[in-house]
Amino acid sequence: NNPFLLPHGKEALAKQSAFAKAHEHEPWLIEFYKREASEPVTLNFGNLTTRSMITKRDPILGKIFERAMEIHKQWLKDDIERLSQLTGESAAQIEAARKQLATAR
Repeated sequence: NNPFLLPHGKEALAKQSAFAKAHEHEPWLIEFYKREASEPVTLNFGNLTTRSMITKRDPILGKIFERAMEIHKQWLKDDIERLSQLTGESAAQIEAARKQLATAR
């Protein structure tokens, strides 16, 4: 795992420092991880040109790309469902707090 991909904060800084210390004799590796974290990677699933080029050049890789696209869509659906549940729970908690506030007056 790349510690430079972690959200900013004390925990991330501690892990980055530990990584740098563990690999101080390999500065190229530290720079590689930093560069990897600074350049977002995308498979560009929405781009039909990319998909067509991959499939034309290598049909097997095209099938792998299609499967990866399906998995990515499922992950997005799962994220939406999870976030919707959290939002619903939060809304219910806010409503309960409002009711308590109304009776506390």
